[in-house]
Amino acid sequence: MYPDMLMKLQISSTSAPLLDIKPGNLTISPKLDIQAYVILPNSSLAPAFLLNLTTTALAKVAVNSGRIVGSLQLSRYVHT
Repeated sequence: MYPDMLMKLQISSTSAPLLDIKPGNLTISPKLDIQAYVILPNSSLAPAFLLNLTTTALAKVAVNSGRIVGSLQLSRYVHT
C-alpha cells in the first residue's frame, strides 16, 4: 500500500501481564496491541494495520564477571 515509506509502531499493553518467577528464570505473558502507521511525506501518520498479540517469553538473567547478562526467548505468540 505504501511501498518504500518509513513506518512507526505504537505498542501498548491491553492488560497487566502475567508474571511467573522461579529460581533461574522469569516468565512473562503480556497481551499487546501493536498499531502500525505509515509516515507520509508531510510527516502525518496513516494507519496501516493493528495486531492483537498474546505472547509468552522466558527471560534468564545472570551476573558474569560483574556484568549483568541474560537471554530472552519468545516461546509462544498468538495474534488475532
